[in-house]
Amino acid sequence: MNTFIPNSVVSIGDCAFCGCVYIESLDIPNSVIRIEENAFTNCFKLSQIKLPSNLTHIGDGAFAGCTGLFKIISYIPENKLFTTEEDAFLGVDYTKCTLFVPSGAISKYSTTSSWNHFTNIVTYE
Repeated sequence: MNTFIPNSVVSIGDCAFCGCVYIESLDIPNSVIRIEENAFTNCFKLSQIKLPSNLTHIGDGAFAGCTGLFKIISYIPENKLFTTEEDAFLGVDYTKCTLFVPSGAISKYSTTSSWNHFTNIVTYE
């Protein structure tokens, strides 16, 4: 099941969707600038996420326990990349989840705290 988040949302609050077993994919709108602590913790069926270019914060444990996650597409440009909380993706298998990033941004993502845990970082066009 795709989860719809309206374009009017600017922040996804603490534990807003934690434990929601029906979420399979997320396409977070560009209006969202913050994902707070534990927002999607233990969404076991969550397999893919699209992170918007305007995002400026991912809180501690935001995607912790999302063990089904295998694909993250980040539209956050290299010059706006931020350090996420260290445990934002706790429990995600960093060797099986592919992180797709803007062209030319692999080195920035691979050296930025929390993002550097992902072993499969590739670019998209």
